[in-house]
Parts: sequence; C-alpha cells; structure tokens
Amino acid sequence: MKKSTNFLNLFFSDCIAFISYSKLSGPFHKYSKNQKQLKFRSIVLFLLKERSLRFAFILRIFLSIHNRFFSSILKSIILLLYNSEISQGASLGPFIFFPHPSNIIIGGRAKLRGKCIIFHSVTIGKKLPGLKGGMPSIGSEVIIGSNSTILGDIRIANRVVIGANTVVTQNVASNQTIVGESLLNRVYFR
Repeated sequence: MKKSTNFLNLFFSDCIAFISYSKLSGPFHKYSKNQKQLKFRSIVLFLLKERSLRFAFILRIFLSIHNRFFSSILKSIILLLYNSEISQGASLGPFIFFPHPSNIIIGGRAKLRGKCIIFHSVTIGKKLPGLKGGMPSIGSEVIIGSNSTILGDIRIANRVVIGANTVVTQNVASNQTIVGESLLNRVYFR
C-alpha cells in the first residue's frame, strides 16, 4: 500500500510540475491549492495528450515496481518509445519534469532531490565504466539543458542551471549557472 501511495504522490507532483511549466508561470513557483486539487479526469486527459506525462507515468511505475518481469517490460517500453534508459536504482524526488523525454540516461544510485527540469539527451552517471565510482547527487530547483552530461561522484546544489551541451564533472554550488566551461554566480530564472 505504501509503494502505490508513494507512486501516486510522485506522479501527481509531476503533473503539477507539468502544469506550472506549460502555463509559463516560472519553472519553480509556489503551487496553489487549486493545482493540488487536480481531478482524475484532468490527469487522464493530460496522459492522453502529453508525451512527457506518459513518460513520467511509465517511469514512476517502473521505479516503484520490484517485480523483475514487470520491471523488464517497463524498461523495454521506456527504451523503445523514448529511447531512454533509467536505472531502477536511481532516486527521483517529486516535481521532476521532462519537457522532451527522449535520449535520457540516469544511472543507478543517482539522486535527484526534486523540482528538476530535465531536457532531452541528458546523461547522469558514473565518470568511468565498471563497478567502482560514485553517482551524481542533484539538489532541488535545478534545470538541466539539452545534451548535458553530469558525471562522477559530485554534488549539484540547489537553484542551479546547467546549460545545453555542458559537461559537469565537479561540484556546483547553489545559485550558479554553468554553461560550457563558464560558471556564473547567478541563476536566470530568479
């Protein structure tokens, strides 16, 4: 019972993140009580219309199921429909939104605390192949641009923007924007 409740709460938070993103009310604004009272009908309509919410729905089910047979089927669906590979050992917090869910790779033991926007072709994983090596830990209110790569046992703090085509292999402090090799001491959505 607890796992299904956790799945529903996490998926519900993803729906709210989708609504705030689609209304262009800012990437991480305070959620109103109206949004917290989404109706079942609205969620079903969103699932039918929006590819990104279908991806989030399948992904949340995949991460909450611990049956090898069903998880391998869901992993195959994610791979075939979205060309993405997310490890079941990854930890994804609430309010994570994938505007264009394709070519996303998230390795096992990677941690995303929540309130993240992850664009297409993002890789989050180990620096070196093999069993050794740590995974990234990503804070809250983080935007990860297209074709970005986050590698190694590093910490990305809260309120960070990682620009498109950026490779991150070192820790990033709060309220930073990193684009290419440049590190800016401000966040553009502030």
